[in-house]
Amino acid sequence: HGCQAPFTPLTADITTDPVAVLCGSTIELNAFATGNVVSVHWSGGAGTFNNVVTNNTTYTLAASETGGTVLSFCAVGLCGDTVCDQVQIPVLASPQPSILSMPSSAGCGETASLSATVNGWATSVFWQGGSGTWSDALGEITDYTPGLAESGVIALMFCAVGSCSDTICTAASLNVEGAPTASIVADGPTTICAGSSVTLTASGGNTYAWSTGAGTASIDASVAGMYTVTATNACGAGMAEITIGVDQPPVAQVNGPLTSCSGEVITLLASGGTSYAWSTGGTGETVQVDQPGTYSVVVSAECGADQAEIIVQPGISWEPSFTVDVEEGCSPLCVQFTAQELGEATFAWDFGDGSAGDGP
Repeated sequence: HGCQAPFTPLTADITTDPVAVLCGSTIELNAFATGNVVSVHWSGGAGTFNNVVTNNTTYTLAASETGGTVLSFCAVGLCGDTVCDQVQIPVLASPQPSILSMPSSAGCGETASLSATVNGWATSVFWQGGSGTWSDALGEITDYTPGLAESGVIALMFCAVGSCSDTICTAASLNVEGAPTASIVADGPTTICAGSSVTLTASGGNTYAWSTGAGTASIDASVAGMYTVTATNACGAGMAEITIGVDQPPVAQVNGPLTSCSGEVITLLASGGTSYAWSTGGTGETVQVDQPGTYSVVVSAECGADQAEIIVQPGISWEPSFTVDVEEGCSPLCVQFTAQELGEATFAWDFGDGSAGDGP
């Protein structure tokens, strides 16, 4: 074996058990060497040894060594040969916080109870988020009371701090009702007929104040216009509005010529509704008739019906006649023909010899 007789084998043994430790902590290391040992030394890891050239030393883990580290102890023999032993130093796992229970929503002024736990090693835990108050922000079980100004979905977080000051958080959402969001629901159409009413019901608050002066959740509206309500709870107030329209009953009207000559076709026009029923059987806005008489129409709409009529009188009939100033005389004879003028009649003369004339 070259340098020594009798031969004693060169060995290096670490006697420290590989027990899991906290990140950043200091551990004691013990080892021994046999044989013709010239020197020993420690190596490995990102941390620091208090003495690397001795059998027994201490090692402080670096903050980056959250997953553990491997350390070596080596012995150098007289012939320059080196033997080493290694030890795996495990580090306790980083904390994994999780929220176990939390309500999905909290009303104005209500308190939400929360609980959480941590898997792994944590030096401390804490809650954060929101603008309200915690009963115990540093415990795994706590109560959260939303602030008066909080409304809608807010994020609350549970955090755990590891031994190397690494902080890991998990979040959950809490729906805070906050100040009321007022709304109005009508139990029927928002356009009603005159003389009827519709019930308006408000929601979203604890108390209500209507523009009509009412303080109940529901009111009856029978007058056209805008109705507003203010809903109030402990966190504030909200307002909603709704417009009610009022339709009047239909007023039937019928128009057309008031006279009609026998056989003449005239058109009668009705208005005031959405549907029509004539005494003639017609169902449109207009109807054509060819005889004098009394005609009626029933006009219908959403809010009722009304009837109107029109009397068509017979037109004036007459026979044309004319006079002459002289009936006989010597040729050439000049005769003046005069027709009887009635109303807006037109005149056409035919003298039998191919000549013609107009006017009375």
